[in-house]
Amino acid sequence: MLKVLQLKPLAYLIIILLATEKNYKDKCDVTNLANANMAINRERKPLKQTQRRKGAANKTSIELQEYVETDIPTQDQPFHMTFCAGLIRKCYGCNHEFSKKHRKSPHDLLLKRYDFRSYFSPKSNCQKTSKNMQSTYFHFSAECARRLVPGFEMTHVIVHNEIKEQLKEGHKEILDQHNIKY
Repeated sequence: MLKVLQLKPLAYLIIILLATEKNYKDKCDVTNLANANMAINRERKPLKQTQRRKGAANKTSIELQEYVETDIPTQDQPFHMTFCAGLIRKCYGCNHEFSKKHRKSPHDLLLKRYDFRSYFSPKSNCQKTSKNMQSTYFHFSAECARRLVPGFEMTHVIVHNEIKEQLKEGHKEILDQHNIKY
């Protein structure tokens, strides 16, 4: 009888522990504890406005920085040749998206220019202009660039040394067709 009395309190203790452990797990979830003081958008994908561009597409060359001066009027900003890479999506001239074809060599050539971007603001329901100069990209054609600068000629395109080093034979043929010196 003594053994039965000793087991009874132990059995009661085990039953109490199991019951409280089940209630504890229901009330105090580990993921709820981990997410207690985290940001609201912790599980969401970053928005296009908040994404950071990574890699070579985000870097500007030293030669290119010479041409980005605020004292040069916008209409006199030169066009630079570059490659289609990274998050570049739309042509600023015709407003069409760059297709997959424009991301493969030798059709990956683009025109780049620094401008005060014009955009439509849905909040104020009007056309606005950016406060800082930003990169604008155009298809590698005179028609797209002429929509912004009517007097544009393909011979005015600047090809920097960093770009010259990466040119392939297909690129050089296209440049020769447009009479662009490299």
